[in-house]
Amino acid sequence: VGHGLDKALENTTFGNSVAGRSIREMTTGALAGAKFGSSKSRIDALKTEKDVASKQRIIDRSIALKVAIKAGNATAVKDALDKMSTKEKEKLDTKILTHPLVVQHLGKGELDEIEKGERSEADKLAIKDAKKQLLTNAISSGDANTVKNIVSKMTGKEIIGLGSHNFTDPVVVAHLKTSQIKD
Repeated sequence: VGHGLDKALENTTFGNSVAGRSIREMTTGALAGAKFGSSKSRIDALKTEKDVASKQRIIDRSIALKVAIKAGNATAVKDALDKMSTKEKEKLDTKILTHPLVVQHLGKGELDEIEKGERSEADKLAIKDAKKQLLTNAISSGDANTVKNIVSKMTGKEIIGLGSHNFTDPVVVAHLKTSQIKD
């Protein structure tokens, strides 16, 4: 009751004024934060519910990604990754991050987060090597879609780091952006 009243009042001119906030703090705000026969106030309970719902969304996105990988569905993998935050991606298992359907969608920002994370140096290197190997294989086989996915998420310096033979390859050049060339 107190939480609902406090929320209703906070969205009014009076409730949001200095005097109104002071009154709410002593009345409806205090009631909303009160603990009646429980170890949690309504505000605490709502925060817990929100945290649980947020964690469940993270779990659901991770499951959707694993199902898409298992099915070999590249579109579903990309969709699942697009719904994940950089932090969520950073927390994925190395085996998932090195999977060809996943690693091709990892951009510089995500790779930087992985580099800063608490993974072993061997895991960090495995992820970078998986991306480089996938690009090299895609270039060799002329897989323009995979090359486009990977190159679009790289900086010019990263592409140059792959070696001049890759940087000048027509399949790569076709997908370079002006900003990558200027890099």
